[in-house]
Amino acid sequence: MIARLLERIEAAEMSFGQAAAAFAGVALVRMFFENLSSPPPAFGGAFDALTLIHYFLFYIGVFLSLALVLRIFIPDIKRISKFLLFGFPIIWLSPIYDLIASHGAGARMAYAFVNYGSIANSFLAMGGTNPLGGITPGLHAELWAIVIGAGLYVFFKSKKIIRAIAAAAIVYMALFLWMIAPSLPAIVYQMATGSMVPSSLNFLIAWFSGSRSVQTFLRPTVQLSPAYAIGMTFNLGMGCLLYLLDIVLFASWLALADGRILKAIVRGCRPGRVAHYCVLFTIGILMQTLGAGTPLLGNTFDALVLAMLAIAFLLAFLYCVGVNNLSDVAIDEISNRNHPLVAGTLSAAEVQNTDQIFFFAALIGGYLAGYWEFFLIAVFMAAYYIYSAPPLRLKRIPILAPFLVSIACLSAALGGFYFADPNKLVADFSWQMAAIIIICFTLAINIKDIKDIEGDGAHGVTTIPVAFPRVGKSIVGGLLAAAFLAIPIILGSWALFIPSLIAGALGYYFVTAEPYREWRIFALYFCYAGVLLAVLAPR
Repeated sequence: MIARLLERIEAAEMSFGQAAAAFAGVALVRMFFENLSSPPPAFGGAFDALTLIHYFLFYIGVFLSLALVLRIFIPDIKRISKFLLFGFPIIWLSPIYDLIASHGAGARMAYAFVNYGSIANSFLAMGGTNPLGGITPGLHAELWAIVIGAGLYVFFKSKKIIRAIAAAAIVYMALFLWMIAPSLPAIVYQMATGSMVPSSLNFLIAWFSGSRSVQTFLRPTVQLSPAYAIGMTFNLGMGCLLYLLDIVLFASWLALADGRILKAIVRGCRPGRVAHYCVLFTIGILMQTLGAGTPLLGNTFDALVLAMLAIAFLLAFLYCVGVNNLSDVAIDEISNRNHPLVAGTLSAAEVQNTDQIFFFAALIGGYLAGYWEFFLIAVFMAAYYIYSAPPLRLKRIPILAPFLVSIACLSAALGGFYFADPNKLVADFSWQMAAIIIICFTLAINIKDIKDIEGDGAHGVTTIPVAFPRVGKSIVGGLLAAAFLAIPIILGSWALFIPSLIAGALGYYFVTAEPYREWRIFALYFCYAGVLLAVLAPR
């Protein structure tokens, strides 16, 4: 009977959206019960946004890590994940148990904070139990239920008791690491330096609060109680760490579940365009750090936030690529037959599923990096969406289409700038640089339409090369040259005139030469960006 039940669970048909909605629903119900049993000490009656993000990322990480652990013993990670999803309501056990056992009083739940010297004892006692706070009796019962359930699952699948015991033991270790997760940075610091850290929680709060990213949320103009400020700092810092960890865990899960999708995503990254946005992001950072003399990082934690922000922008770009691929199938069948939907590498449903992940992951990463970053990532994706997708599909309008792409370019540059800018003021960003990005990329970005001339022409997308079939490439080359020449004029820099003249002439030649090779334009652009930084960098 149990074998038949497991087979039905593992064979259950569900879409990605249904699975994600079910996961979120179970997590939200758990948070509801936890709020009754263990209300947050610093907040109001409901969890704030940072707490919700922290908890969701925690549950996602635990789910993925358990799936990866069980994959060691059972070959099909998709079937394992379905089993875990149906068993996921077990997380309701701990707050309900605590409420019942305490006659409605509840018990304060928290991570187990340990140091290097106490980690062994904590491991043997699974963190111990403390009715007043930390690993509560309910949490203890839930953790053991998961460990035993995982062992039984492996036993019923493999019929091997030793394998089941080994699976239970590794699940135990994985859950223990999640339980002491906030203590791990302090333990690593102790191991690396030999210094003693009396309190891993105090170490973590000091590490988080010393970063410029956390100070973005704790603005001096906002009056916060000490407990609220500590709670925000903890949730924000843990959210950033869990975001990075979840990205690694999800990539590992996807590689095992369907490596074909992961390969298609990597191949569809369009490295030239990714490098282009990396250049703009870096220019934004350097404008602040070199121009104003502001240090890039408040402390080492900011380096992790910077990595998270770069990943969030990459995911935002991948979302835009997916939207464009879904909207341009007919065009790509003529002009870009290697794109995943046309080549049959991915189905439309798979692209839609990955786009949903990219969209929400990009916004969450942006929010954790700061309000400016969240807004800029949203603008980046919005500009590309109305550019590519119906009903507006503004890529059909010659002047407006490159203008929207220039808005996305400016968003990337501003993302780097406001990461490094401690003041976060609009007036801090140079209007000259904003004008260069908007004007020059509106002129230059028309080069992207050359490779799609046949497809755009066949489906009514009126780009410059389509509207002027005989001289379209010459017009695009002239606009590219004008973009280079506009830079020294806007900046009032004669030192850039000769490099801009040379770049403009080469750009015109590369556009009009046969056969057309887009990589030459990107190589020219990256070289010119290096010259621009060298000339403008303060001595």
